Amino acid sequence: FLLDSSAGTTLGGFRRAKAFVKRFVQAVLREDSRARVGIASYGRNLMVAVPVGEYQHVPDLIRSLDSIPFSGGPTLTGSALLQVAEHGFGSASRTGQDRPRRVVVLLTESRSQDEVSGPAAHARARELLLLGVGSEILQAELVKITGSPKHVMVHTDPQDLFSQIPELQRRLCSQPRPGKTLQPNLGLACQ
Repeated sequence: FLLDSSAGTTLGGFRRAKAFVKRFVQAVLREDSRARVGIASYGRNLMVAVPVGEYQHVPDLIRSLDSIPFSGGPTLTGSALLQVAEHGFGSASRTGQDRPRRVVVLLTESRSQDEVSGPAAHARARELLLLGVGSEILQAELVKITGSPKHVMVHTDPQDLFSQIPELQRRLCSQPRPGKTLQPNLGLACQ
């Protein structure tokens, strides 16, 4: 998960994004999950709060999520996408048949203040599935980032963000890895 922690999002928006991730993880991630979750926030700089796969149990992940500070500053989404594409998956970046599907779920409420097309294309070229969750006014930018309107979830009211949890679950459970067949169960509560 990549959380916008810039001044454009506001402290309230950042807290909603953290609550969204918390509810999603609690609802969808099973204790015996093979899924590896990481959480980073960005504004001016990327801060990796939970490296991919570094937690042992869901409660540990929740505690780490609670401790992520709001940073403020400019919204440098393009820079954050580049850093995640290059360094965000650590040991999860294996090659070959056993490489897990790699997904970046971007949660934002503000337009980027840097260029996003090139960094997003670079991330997608590295076989990252980009999913965007944000307000309706960001739909065009989220499509530019994800490369497809099918990978964008929007809400009209900030409180409606939580209604996107089942849709995100559905999309994560039904998206194939690039060039691969559908892998419906990655340790998520897929139905």
